[in-house]
Amino acid sequence: MYDENDDGCLTRYDQLEQIIQTLKTDADSRRMVCSAWNPVQTNRMALPPCHVLWNIVVIQDQINLIWHQRSCDLMLGVPFNIASYATLLLLLAKEANLKPGIIQGTLSDCHIYENQLEGAKEQVLRHPHPLPTVNVGNFSCIYDWNSKEATLNNYKSHPKVNFGPVAI
Repeated sequence: MYDENDDGCLTRYDQLEQIIQTLKTDADSRRMVCSAWNPVQTNRMALPPCHVLWNIVVIQDQINLIWHQRSCDLMLGVPFNIASYATLLLLLAKEANLKPGIIQGTLSDCHIYENQLEGAKEQVLRHPHPLPTVNVGNFSCIYDWNSKEATLNNYKSHPKVNFGPVAI
């Protein structure tokens, strides 16, 4: 899960593996946190990660995932973030033999870009369809999972909303 150099300094730390092992050995731990933010590297990034961190909370036999995001493109990014973290929750639940619980997001600096305004107006007038279900398929280890194994059941969508070619 981690490697140290001769001075005892960490040279590698696998946050996901640490969380998986903790889920399997100490699911009541309150220390299952994955940080996407490495302040030492922010000066080398075009933009620092929008996703600051996510953490896991297990209550009884149910796993819940909470993610924290510093910047949120509400029309394009956040729906993708919700789907991604929901998939991660399902994968972790299966890996740890727990029931999937809730996914919760803490969103800061939420924004809609100018070229998304007309699409946003159209989107809020729509009535939501019932949520589909997702089956992530069978896998023996989360690291062997392939998205092609997943199935989306009872998915119904509205026609595409045009949000423009890029966020500006």
